[in-house]
Amino acid sequence: RPPPCKTLCSHRLHPLLHHSRFANRQVFKHDLVVAESLPQFHRIRVTDIDTAPELLRFDASSSNTEMLPASGIEILDDPDDTIRWLRITPKQGSSGQTSITVSVEDEHGETASRTFIFSITSPLPPGSSDITLIEPGNTWRYFAFDLPLDKEGNPVDFTAPDFDDSKWPIRAAEFRRGKNGSGSIGDNPYRIATYFRTQFEVGLPASISLLKLRLMRDDGAAVYLNGTRVWTSNLPQYIGPETVALSDVDGDFETQWHTLDITPELLVQGTNTVAVELRQSVKPTTLAETDFAFDFTMTAVPTAAANPPTFGNIIPPGAEWAYWDQHANSGNAAWRNAAADDSSWARGMAPLGYGHGTESTVVNRYNGAFTNKSVLFRKYFDIADPDAYTTLHLFMQRDDGAVVYLNGTRIIIDNVSNTVTSSDPNPQPEDYAASPIAANGHTIWRHYSVDPRLLISGQNFIAISVHQSPITESALYFDLQLSGELSPMPNLKADVISGNMRLRWSAAYTGWQLQKSTDLKNWLPAAIQPAAEGSNLKYSEPLSGDRCFYRLVAP
Repeated sequence: RPPPCKTLCSHRLHPLLHHSRFANRQVFKHDLVVAESLPQFHRIRVTDIDTAPELLRFDASSSNTEMLPASGIEILDDPDDTIRWLRITPKQGSSGQTSITVSVEDEHGETASRTFIFSITSPLPPGSSDITLIEPGNTWRYFAFDLPLDKEGNPVDFTAPDFDDSKWPIRAAEFRRGKNGSGSIGDNPYRIATYFRTQFEVGLPASISLLKLRLMRDDGAAVYLNGTRVWTSNLPQYIGPETVALSDVDGDFETQWHTLDITPELLVQGTNTVAVELRQSVKPTTLAETDFAFDFTMTAVPTAAANPPTFGNIIPPGAEWAYWDQHANSGNAAWRNAAADDSSWARGMAPLGYGHGTESTVVNRYNGAFTNKSVLFRKYFDIADPDAYTTLHLFMQRDDGAVVYLNGTRIIIDNVSNTVTSSDPNPQPEDYAASPIAANGHTIWRHYSVDPRLLISGQNFIAISVHQSPITESALYFDLQLSGELSPMPNLKADVISGNMRLRWSAAYTGWQLQKSTDLKNWLPAAIQPAAEGSNLKYSEPLSGDRCFYRLVAP
């Protein structure tokens, strides 16, 4: 008779691990599974034409027993005889990679096996970095003339968040104009004031405890946050149309950085506005034209938790991304929507990029020289219970600029010149980064806060465009990680289906144990092991008619 026909496929069910295309691959040695929480559950489905599924024998092994010993891989049954579950529990506190090989043997001694790489990484703790809001060299809109007047004859309020500055020119700092008349913006060399505006995104204002402002100004400046003045530097408290700086700034002091810390109560969720008016110390004349210097940064200190928070690693560094490094997406917004078809996109492990030599995946497949202004990246991930997260922390490495969308909502614009079209207010793939980053700046993990209410239950989607500046720039770089602070306790959900009591909770809560009691005094571990269901853990048992209580106990 012909040899038994057998197939074995691993279908990764954990929210970070699901890639249905894996089931169709012939070679699995490059599959990478990155752990969000432990233990991990992975579903194995097997078929054999001449052996009953319950008679098949399974085995699994790890190549790195220091990280994942043999005792850390358990094979669990499922009500469906064609399915087995791998429960993977590495040594506590371990990290790294191991190759896991799963094999199956039928009653005739015929075997089949598949291998995948399992990796454990830890999210960056929020305290490791301030939250990036406005960087040096940020993009600003500017106005180099007297402000127009409103209906009452007063200068318009250029500091208001809803002020329309779309007709103002736009460019990246630093802004300079020298005493000899040369400089970056010199439309009116005899003006007292120059006006600047920029915007930044804040996901969750409650996640910020302090704002750190840094200002380069020659001669004086006033800084406004969402329409409220927060800083007067070398200017009097009252500022009128003819107000000048208190003193002249000259020499090396023109590019000196001044600092101020303020409380964050003026921040709003979503888009925030910083406006700055830069003032001369005397009214310029033909003999002494305007000279100035301006740049500005703002970072935020994350709020310290009353108790050390528990983190769920949602997207780890070094994850796999779909990417597009061609030109055809220019002007097409569909790429940043979850429903878009990315089956023709290339895929690779982060960091992705070009020109640095440290990329895991080199982009630029179709160009002898890099001529794209941006490369687009997409990724799906699963979330069992969005309410489990109180704060999201996104860390990103980028060269030069990036725009990030979560489930279709723009959450970050970082160092990208936004040309803003009437049909789409978001930066386009053909837009340049505002400015090149400093040498080795691509290795900096920039920290951003994100509103967890943007998450949805089930499949979520993140899209990023990474932009170059200028087009002659010979390098591009991208990696990203997303982690979330978990609520102190998991949300245990219960329902009754077909005579069975079913309990579910998020698999992000590592090590929590389900216990059962009939009297609320004596508690024992639940007899049946929970199984994975999407990104949840599920426990199910028939109703017995007796009164029962269930609870989850922290590790």
